[in-house]
Amino acid sequence: MDTASDARDDVMDTPGQGDALQNMSAPPKSRMTVQPLRPTTSQVAVSSVQPVSCSSSGLAWVMRIDLDRLIKSHLPDFESWIADGRLHPGSAAASIGDAGKTEAVPVPVSLTGDHYLRLRSCVAIARAMAGAVPVTTEDIEALRNLPHETLCDELRALSGAIDPVPLQLPALGMMTCPDGTDRVWETNPARVFFALSRLSGSTFVRSGSAMIAGNMPRNITFDLWIPS
Repeated sequence: MDTASDARDDVMDTPGQGDALQNMSAPPKSRMTVQPLRPTTSQVAVSSVQPVSCSSSGLAWVMRIDLDRLIKSHLPDFESWIADGRLHPGSAAASIGDAGKTEAVPVPVSLTGDHYLRLRSCVAIARAMAGAVPVTTEDIEALRNLPHETLCDELRALSGAIDPVPLQLPALGMMTCPDGTDRVWETNPARVFFALSRLSGSTFVRSGSAMIAGNMPRNITFDLWIPS
């Protein structure tokens, strides 16, 4: 009794099964079309006098962010406010004395860090940008009594209200620390605040929700790149 031969005959006699077994070594082929997630370099307009440049790592440069330089372009005394060791620009903080008289009491930068002054300056610039008016020293003075959390919330709200359409920023990008190349820094505060508030780690996501870092140290300088 040839069991193997009988099994083969039974399979071959069943309509369709023999063909299926013979074709198992050649499964049906399918085609998948994957749309590229990254935009092409030609779709990104860089609002600076320096053209888009590509690096050896396959990235195309979009813009350089230098937060302190941006602040100083709107508030020329910003650097001296930090250098004098006080959070209150140009003078000391005010407090109420024993007789109800306002006295000047120093508030050292070391107690809260100069990020608080930097945060106040960003809020003042963002307010002025939203109202299309120049920022003044008085605007910084008016913010000195607001707590840190309130300033962060306001800067996040102002950054979240920025319309990204005229900014011509990519959908996705990568922020890196600047290399030794001398590049043009971004002068448009809307592009700077929008980009910094849409960071997830080192990844820029244009459609992301606005977020503000709790600390703003010195030398916040980044280059924004996209795949070339």
